[in-house]
Amino acid sequence: MKKAIFIALAIFTMAATRAQKIKISDGNVLLDKVAIAKVEGKSGLFKKTDLLFSSLAGQPLLRVQEQRYDYFLETYDDLFWYEVENIKSGSKVAWAANANYSQKQLAEWLFVKTDPKLLKNDEIDTLAWNEFRKKTDVSSKIHADTIAYQEFETALIDRLKNAKRSGRDLGKPINFTQTSSNTFATRTVSSYKIYQDGYFIALLEKSVEKSSMGTEGYYRIYRPFDPVLTVGDKTYEKGLAGYMKISFTVPMLQITQLKKSIRADFATGDNSERAIVKYMVDNGYL
Repeated sequence: MKKAIFIALAIFTMAATRAQKIKISDGNVLLDKVAIAKVEGKSGLFKKTDLLFSSLAGQPLLRVQEQRYDYFLETYDDLFWYEVENIKSGSKVAWAANANYSQKQLAEWLFVKTDPKLLKNDEIDTLAWNEFRKKTDVSSKIHADTIAYQEFETALIDRLKNAKRSGRDLGKPINFTQTSSNTFATRTVSSYKIYQDGYFIALLEKSVEKSSMGTEGYYRIYRPFDPVLTVGDKTYEKGLAGYMKISFTVPMLQITQLKKSIRADFATGDNSERAIVKYMVDNGYL
């Protein structure tokens, strides 16, 4: 799993309660079979959420839109949240989520799970909205996390681009020294230190999972830093220089300093570590 550096996700249960049950029927939000609001738009798996909840009189109340921040570095989890806008006041709430929810689930969260209840007399209650915003909104945390990541990514790419190669002979063989290997059920994670001409040039982490469906996993190639990289109050002894996913698709090698991925025709599934490192050495990335 990728290393998370970002917001703590809000945890809530979408299971229907015995007292109140939500149902969506013909664009109506039904609470215990009684219409309380209208809804239009899309949401759910493989759909980017964009919903508009309106009053029974047709007055727009809340807009719910899916938002995300995709990290380039594969060692970070992408941020995912729902932005809920109070149409009347224009104020917004960022709700941290870890899944794509359906219209029914989102309606239940907004109209059943909130306390106090947002909907009152066919409109959004101001006091309830303010309390909801106080309890739920993580927009400041999202902003801080994305800014911190951007600063780290910029510093990392700059260090990788400007890092000087050691005085090693690039014609010498590249040697791998395995430092660990651990198996968890069907997954094996191995680590290597990589040397050339006596110089320590990289660390490689290899994760392979075999199943009846085939082989999946990844390679992570880190470049050691000397001196360490300092960003804010944190220091890093190494930085992700390359990443490749082992899957059933065309292999793509992500090069951090280029901030893009290249087609890795030289890769051979879960036996690609030497080819990957050689490519990165030959092209000046290690």
